Amino acid sequence: MAKVINVNLSDKCYPIIIGNDSLSKTVQKINDLSVSKCLLIVDQNLIKYHSLLIRKTFALLNCKVYSFPLIAIEKNKSLTQTEKIYKFLSDNSFDRNSIIVALGGGVTGDIAG
Repeated sequence: MAKVINVNLSDKCYPIIIGNDSLSKTVQKINDLSVSKCLLIVDQNLIKYHSLLIRKTFALLNCKVYSFPLIAIEKNKSLTQTEKIYKFLSDNSFDRNSIIVALGGGVTGDIAG
């Protein structure tokens, strides 16, 4: 069973989903929204070991899904890496109804915002 921890900051709030079946719970939450596109920013270590699970689970989304693999090391927490993601978003016509999902640990979450 997944646990949802709500993070409430002064300027925003967001859920962090932890535990078994957390990917399915994430997909359910996204499908409850009116989302046009989804960008998965994914730690390459997760892709290495869980690629099939990630693809099968996020195929259940009610929107177009894109993936952006990330080598999750400290040096990639940079403006250069962020610019690559912004370019990807622009090139694929992401809009205000799009969502970004981080799959991974701290570096991935920091980059995804």
